[in-house]
Amino acid sequence: MDLMQLKVWVNSLPEEELKNYNVVYRTIKEVDDENWGAYDIPITASGVDEGNKEVYLCNEKSAKILDKG
Repeated sequence: MDLMQLKVWVNSLPEEELKNYNVVYRTIKEVDDENWGAYDIPITASGVDEGNKEVYLCNEKSAKILDKG
């Protein structure tokens, strides 16, 4: 996904209905053909890595490491 695709999607969300929602990174694990589970990691920081031409979202632990640098 590139930044413009993400921006279009975010701008399409209904602001009033979702204004108090949190943002997480969700990993889905398939248990079997009929069952799956999800593991959510809260996103607490974001930034721009110009060298790699990437916009990143990260969790609290990663954000603390970045703050040291």
